[in-house]
Parts: sequence; structure tokens; C-alpha cells
Amino acid sequence: METNIAQNFAALIDGSKYDEAAALLAEECKYQYAEGKYQGRDYVINIYRQNFEQSKKVYDEVVYSSNVEETADGIYKIDFLDKIRKGHKWHDFKSYQIVTVADGLITAIEHHEYPGETELLRAFYSRYR
Repeated sequence: METNIAQNFAALIDGSKYDEAAALLAEECKYQYAEGKYQGRDYVINIYRQNFEQSKKVYDEVVYSSNVEETADGIYKIDFLDKIRKGHKWHDFKSYQIVTVADGLITAIEHHEYPGETELLRAFYSRYR
């Protein structure tokens, strides 16, 4: 069942269904990424929503997909692939998140970027903006 929580969450995020995805987060869900640590269901889901809204302003199209694998009991790795289009050029941006599920809800999310991905995305944006 916990695998389904992680898979459903990833699919809802891929489909930009943030209100539905929020229902899978614990009220005090923790989110960590390079810029800081945040806590609270509403705050966490707004990070995803704001990233989506910003992408719509910057790029012509973004197609989201993900893959979920269990790495330990209640711990899942979600690999995200964002296929980004600007004009007729495409770029693949990859990142991953480590998600902890307990009692049927996601209690923690750690966002990670693969080495070099951010720099490649910035270079793509600079070339095709």
C-alpha cells in the first residue's frame, strides 16, 4: 500500500494535480532541498505548484514523467524527468526525490539534483530564451 502512495503522488505531480497530491501528504510533511527546509502540507505542495507555474512562464512546453522504486521499507526514490521545450529545441532535466511514507501518508521529501543537471538547464535556457 505504501508503494501505491508514492506512485500515486508521483503520477499526480506529473499531471499537475496538486490538490489531489496534497491529500497524500501528512499535515506536518517535511520538504528539504538545497535552498532550505520547509514543513507543512500546504507549504510543501505550493513548492510543486510554484515550480509548475514558473515553468509555464519560461518554457513553451514541459512534459513531466517519473519512475518510483522502493529503496527500503517505507522509503522510495522517485526519479523525475522534465522534458522541456523552448521553440523547437528540447532539453531533458532529471532530478530525484527520496520520499518517506508512514501510516499511509508521505511524511518527508528530500529533493536532489543529479550532478551537472542544473548547469545544463541554465545553459539550455541561456541559448534558447
